[in-house]
Amino acid sequence: MSMKHLFVPYELALKLRNTKQFEEKCLAYYHDISYELTIGVYKNSDFYKCVAAPLFQQVVDWFREKHGLVIVISPEFDKWDGTIYKDNEMSPMGFLLSINPCNTYYEALTKAIEEVLTHI
Repeated sequence: MSMKHLFVPYELALKLRNTKQFEEKCLAYYHDISYELTIGVYKNSDFYKCVAAPLFQQVVDWFREKHGLVIVISPEFDKWDGTIYKDNEMSPMGFLLSINPCNTYYEALTKAIEEVLTHI
């Protein structure tokens, strides 16, 4: 079984680099030309023609630590829901936004990360 699904997709990695200056060391990177995922420690400032490929969990942790935002993905019958809280308050007072239900966990996580990127 491949572990590629644990890394954010290329388009999302590019948004993290370009809009939020994500500069964390990652376990993999994408080549800008081929979009191929390659395993190897990398951060966005290392090379011009590559994009750091963070793990989904690494991005979730980064939002929590750097921006005080918590992403929660939870099962809801046969779908996955996403909720984003601010200020580490997982209560109605800390509620920021939610996403529409998705078919898979990683689809919900991707949508939640994209929503957070538009709000910070």
